[in-house]
Amino acid sequence: MDRKRIIELLAQWNPWQAGRVDGGVGRKGYLDALERFHRSGQIVTVTGVRRSGKSTLLKQYLNSLCERHGPESILYINFDEAALGTVTLEGLLEIYG
Repeated sequence: MDRKRIIELLAQWNPWQAGRVDGGVGRKGYLDALERFHRSGQIVTVTGVRRSGKSTLLKQYLNSLCERHGPESILYINFDEAALGTVTLEGLLEIYG
């Protein structure tokens, strides 16, 4: 897959690059917990039943990171995106770099 196509796909999953994304009703307790984990440097897995709000919570947290650090500091990659199935780690690092 060529670089231009990968960037187009990533842009679809990173809409905050163009401005704030509505993340629904904020869940302060969960967002505070994510912030504590982020500061600790721990790797965190957000789990839950299907359609429980995991992606929405992460989008809300990404919005808060964008507000503090700017959208250029955030890159969200959805590995469920079928079109990214042929992209290698080296390919993503080349685009990121």
